[in-house]
Amino acid sequence: EGENKGKLRIKAFTSNNGSSTHTIRYVLNGGTNSYKNKYYFTRKNKAITLYSPTKKNAYFLGWYTDSKYKNKITKIPANRNKWIKLYARWMSKTAPKLQYVKKSKGQVKLKWDKRSGASSYNIYRKTGSGKWKLIKKLKSNYWTDKSVKKGKTYYYRICAVCSKGKGSYTKSAKIKI
Repeated sequence: EGENKGKLRIKAFTSNNGSSTHTIRYVLNGGTNSYKNKYYFTRKNKAITLYSPTKKNAYFLGWYTDSKYKNKITKIPANRNKWIKLYARWMSKTAPKLQYVKKSKGQVKLKWDKRSGASSYNIYRKTGSGKWKLIKKLKSNYWTDKSVKKGKTYYYRICAVCSKGKGSYTKSAKIKI
C-alpha cells in the first residue's frame, strides 16, 4: 500500500480456514520500501522475491536477515513457516569527513571517517592545478603517502566505494612538504 518510511511492523493473524499467515518486518534504516515488497506470507507461498527500497543519497546494498549484515538474501524461501525480519543495508553517497592530513617525517598521513557499507576507499592526489590522479585503493580509513617531495604542495581527496558505485569526494586538503 504505497511507500512506507522507517520501520514497519505488521502483526500476524490466522485466516478463517486455519492457514497461518506470517509477517515480514522491514528495518529500512531511513529508507522507503518498494511498493512491490510483500508484508505477509503463508507457508503455502512460493519463494518471495525481495525488491530494492530507496534512500536519498545512498546506495542500497541488499537485504539481510541480521543487523550485522552477514546473511544476505534476495528471496524469502518457499514453505517458510515463521515470520522474518529483514534489514536494509546502505552506503551513503555523502563524502566521508577528513579527520586529518598532516606532515610527518617527510610523509603525509591521512585519516578519514569510516563509511558504513563501503568496501574500499579511493585516494586521489594532485599538485598545483594538475589533474586528480587515483593513487591508492585500500580497505582501511587511513594511509601514509611516502612518495611526496620536499618543497611541493599536494592536494588530496577521498571517496568511499561499494559494489554499486562511488560516493562523493571529501573536500580537497592542501599540504606543503
